[in-house]
Amino acid sequence: WGENIGSYFNDNVKFVNLAISGRSARSFTYEAKYETLLKDIKAGDYLFIQFGHNDAKADDLSLEDTSKRYRHSSPLGDESVKESYQYYLYTYYIKMAQDKGAIPVLVTPIVRREFENGKVKDTHYSALENEKTISYDESMRTLAKKLNVALIDLNAKTEALYNKLGEEVDPSLQAEFKSL
Repeated sequence: WGENIGSYFNDNVKFVNLAISGRSARSFTYEAKYETLLKDIKAGDYLFIQFGHNDAKADDLSLEDTSKRYRHSSPLGDESVKESYQYYLYTYYIKMAQDKGAIPVLVTPIVRREFENGKVKDTHYSALENEKTISYDESMRTLAKKLNVALIDLNAKTEALYNKLGEEVDPSLQAEFKSL
C-alpha cells in the first residue's frame, strides 16, 4: 500500500516510502533507510509504522545480512521489556517520532491468505515462544490503545475481505478485489 497511497492525495502531500520487504521492527533499525528516517523526519510529519509479518521469524546469527540475522522480537511483554515487539515499536518508532514532533500511526500487518476450517487463520504468532496467547497484530492493538496512538487495523480489514472472498475467490467478487 505504501507504493500507491500517494495517488489518493494531491501534490501538496508528499509520501516517502522507506519500507523494505522482509524486515522486522528490529531488523529495520540496522538499515540505511532507518538512518534516513532518523535524519529526515520532522515536526508535523506522519510516520506510518507497519511490522509484524517478519518479527516472528528466528534470528540466524550465522548470516552477515542483518535484515535476517536480527529479526525476532517477542509479542509477549510491553514497551518496557527489552527485546519485545512493543519495545521496538515504542523505542525506535513511536517515541522517536513523538520526540521529533511527528505523529506516529501504527498499522497492523495484513493477514496471509491461509485458511483453516473455511476462515482466515491468524499466522502472526511467534514460533520461537511456541506461544499462541497474543499475536503481533493484537500486541500492536494493545500498545496503540495504551499509548493513545492512532491505529489502522489492516489485519481486521484484510481478514474480513479474505473471509468474504473465500479460499477460492468467487469470480463475481473479483472486480471488488481488484478495486482495492
